Amino acid sequence: MTITDFLTYLVGGGALVAASWILGQIPGYDALSDKIKQWIFFAVAIFFGGGAFAITKYVPVATINAIAPYFGIAAFAFLSIFINRTYTKLVTVLKLLKDKQSLGK
Repeated sequence: MTITDFLTYLVGGGALVAASWILGQIPGYDALSDKIKQWIFFAVAIFFGGGAFAITKYVPVATINAIAPYFGIAAFAFLSIFINRTYTKLVTVLKLLKDKQSLGK
């Protein structure tokens, strides 16, 4: 996925997914009242979607192309962390299942 693809994704509704994921990472967000969470979610989604649109509309293509390698580095780092966390969780689940299976014998 290129930086242009990512920005297009954010403008096309991906801002909702990004806002949901990011807010889910913030400790204490779930403890807020539903109305407050709704307004915060709305503001973050507008910020992401509107910001991505503004970048695609007003930032010169040459500038976007110049920062594309840095986006690639950040995307790879994010993907690596995500894969590592997923692998760690799967190993933990498999170990628990194996332990449960050996207890049943």
